[in-house]
Amino acid sequence: MSSVLEQPAPVPATLRRRALQALQVVVTLALIGWLVRQVDWGTVGPLLRNVRWPMVAGALASLLLSHLINVVRWRYLLDRRELGFGRLLRWYAIGLFSTNILPTGIGGDAVRAGLSGRAVPLGRALFAVVLDRGMGLVALSALIGLGLIGGLPFDLGLPARLSAPGAIAAGGVLTLGVIGVALLGWSRRAAVRRQAARWDLPPWGLAEWLRRLVTAYALSVAAQLAIVVANAAVLLALGIAAPWPVSIWLVVFSSLSLLLPIAINGIGVVEGVYVVVLGAYGVPAALGLSAALLIRLIALAISLLGGAAMLGRSSISDEARK
Repeated sequence: MSSVLEQPAPVPATLRRRALQALQVVVTLALIGWLVRQVDWGTVGPLLRNVRWPMVAGALASLLLSHLINVVRWRYLLDRRELGFGRLLRWYAIGLFSTNILPTGIGGDAVRAGLSGRAVPLGRALFAVVLDRGMGLVALSALIGLGLIGGLPFDLGLPARLSAPGAIAAGGVLTLGVIGVALLGWSRRAAVRRQAARWDLPPWGLAEWLRRLVTAYALSVAAQLAIVVANAAVLLALGIAAPWPVSIWLVVFSSLSLLLPIAINGIGVVEGVYVVVLGAYGVPAALGLSAALLIRLIALAISLLGGAAMLGRSSISDEARK
């Protein structure tokens, strides 16, 4: 009896969630404080006055193109012809708005799955969103391969740069490694397999699965390259002269940093990545932080389109039923 009483009580899920949120607030504020101390603020005013706005417009167009490609990939993986591109584009925009603007704690992927789950079986909706997000992350392997041709920004004890065949091989190994880890997790998590068995998965054969995954990977690489171009345009807008691999590494490291839920929407984490990566190429912290804030502002501006989509409908539920 005493042994039962001595066992620690389980921590409620609500308490764990609140503890994580409190940690995110603390980490976000700490990172913002660190960034503020890194910047020579006397240089910021002249920097902003000399921004090349056509390049900012180019960055905006490139990010929009990336999102449009993502919608094409999502529709391709959902494989439901009755859902037109325009409909999915609205749902994607609403999810993007939810992620970047609304303080709801509901990720854009959950919003997309919920909205599409009103029109198709929820299992199919969840499957498409999960696979869509996964392929976007796997496509970072192609960027890493390209970046290795130009060289790493940090000395990690690896060769300074790789030849094109070596970089392609490295990207392929990374891709296969990620797929291998996913398959290993699948084989060892019976709960995941049981849940997936209840999903309305597409009736694809092996050849169709391979074709879909290869096409989705190619679309994901195109979307990631559009983000790279947007970052390059932002650097040019601020007059930052840096080698061509810089924009690639900014996208790779900032994307990976968002996998760590240690800050609110990655605030402070992504900006810190920009300051550190650009600092490795001799770019002052003020310029690095300015680039990070400019790309974030452009992304937020695009997210407002999702807010407009929400305001154009009486409610999200009405939108999902149409």
